Amino acid sequence: MIRKLIVSVSALFLVLGASRFCHGTGFYNPDQSISGQGQVDAVVARPQDASTVYYNPAGMVRLSPWEITAGLHSLLMDLEYTSPVGRAEEASDTFFIPHMYFSANPPNSKFAAGLSVNAPFGLGTDWGANSFARYIAPYSELNLIMVNPNVAYSLTDNFSVAAGVDFYTAEVTFDRYVPGAMSPFGGPTGMDIGTSLKADGDAWGWNLGLLYLLSDRVSFGASYRSKADLDLSGPLRTYPASPVSLSGSLDMHLPSMLKAGLAVQPTDALTIELDADWLEWSRFKNVPLSISPPVMPPEVSPRDWDDVLLYSIGAQYAFKNGWKLRAGYGYAESPIPDRTYEPGIPRNDLHVVSFGAGKDLGKLSLDLACTFIMSEERKVNSDVGEPFMTVDGAYDSLITVIGAGFSYRF
Repeated sequence: MIRKLIVSVSALFLVLGASRFCHGTGFYNPDQSISGQGQVDAVVARPQDASTVYYNPAGMVRLSPWEITAGLHSLLMDLEYTSPVGRAEEASDTFFIPHMYFSANPPNSKFAAGLSVNAPFGLGTDWGANSFARYIAPYSELNLIMVNPNVAYSLTDNFSVAAGVDFYTAEVTFDRYVPGAMSPFGGPTGMDIGTSLKADGDAWGWNLGLLYLLSDRVSFGASYRSKADLDLSGPLRTYPASPVSLSGSLDMHLPSMLKAGLAVQPTDALTIELDADWLEWSRFKNVPLSISPPVMPPEVSPRDWDDVLLYSIGAQYAFKNGWKLRAGYGYAESPIPDRTYEPGIPRNDLHVVSFGAGKDLGKLSLDLACTFIMSEERKVNSDVGEPFMTVDGAYDSLITVIGAGFSYRF
C-alpha cells in the first residue's frame, strides 16, 4: 500500500512536468524551493520553510508545528553550438519543475518529521532530427521524481540530527539515428535508421542531516545523500520498424552528495550563508545498454565523469513590514571531460546569479525568485561521434529560471 501511494504521488508529478531539464552540474538540479533559489540554494544551515526537509532535514526541529511549502520553477533554456567551420545551431525550450514539502514539529517534543516530493535530477535536450547531434543525442529526456520521508531529533537545544529514505522513480527517452550500414537489419546505402528507447525504473537511497547552533547568530549545517542506481528498461523502437519486437535496458548511477554551510547573522535583519556542495560524479563511468533479443552486442557509452564542487553565497534581509529580499552567487564546476563530452548533456562551468523576494502574511508566505545561469564557453576537441560525425566545436548556454511558491504554517 505504501509503495503504491509513493508511486501514485510520483506519477502525478511526472504528469505535471517533473524535471525534464537540469541546469546544474551533470544532470543535478540544485533549485528545490523558491526561498532557496533566491539565495542560490545556500540554505543548509538556515531553516527557511518546509523545504528544509530536502536541504537539511535536521532543521525541521526549528520550524512551526505544521508547515507546507510548494512551488514551481519555469526554466527558459538557450543552448548554442558552433562547429569548427562556423556553422551555428541552437536548442531552445521551456520546462517546468514542481516541488512540495510537508513538515510536522509537535510542541514539547524532541522529534519532528517531514516529507519531500521533488525532482533533484533530470535532463532534456532537443537539437533536432537533422542536427549535428543526430548520430549521438538529437533528443534526450530524463523525468525523475524523488519521494523522501525524514525524521529529526533534538539531541540538545543547539544540536539536531535527521535521517531519511530516498525513493526515486524515473522515465527516460533517448532518440538516436544510426547509419543503415550499421543496423543489424541492414538498410539502403545512405539511409539512416531511427531508434528511440523509452525506459522506466526506480531506485532507493538514504540521507542524513545535522544542524548545530554555535551561538544566537552563527549556525552550521550539513546534509549527506547516498548514491543510488536506476535500473531502467522499456521498448526500443526503430524507424523504419524492425521485423522483431525489441526492448532495451540500461543503468544510470546517481551520485552521493555532501552539502555543508555556515550561516552568520551580522544584524537582526541580515543573514549570510556560505555553502559548498560535493557530488560524486566519478560513479558515472559509463551507460551500458543491452538489447533483447540480442540482435547486437551490448553497447557501452563511456562517461568517465569527475567529482565536482559547487560554491555558493546567499543572503537575506528581513524588513519589519514582513518583506524579505534575497540574493546570491554561485559557481559550479562541470564534471564532464572533453573526451566524453556529448550534446545530450552539454554541461560547462557555470556562473549563477539569483534574486528573490518574499512576503509574510501571517500564516501564509509568498515567494518569488529569478536566476540567471551563464555558462563559460567551452571548445571541445574529441573523437566522440567519429567516423560518421563530429561534436567538436564551441558550446555555450544561457538559462533563466523564474520561480513562484508559497508556505503555509498551521
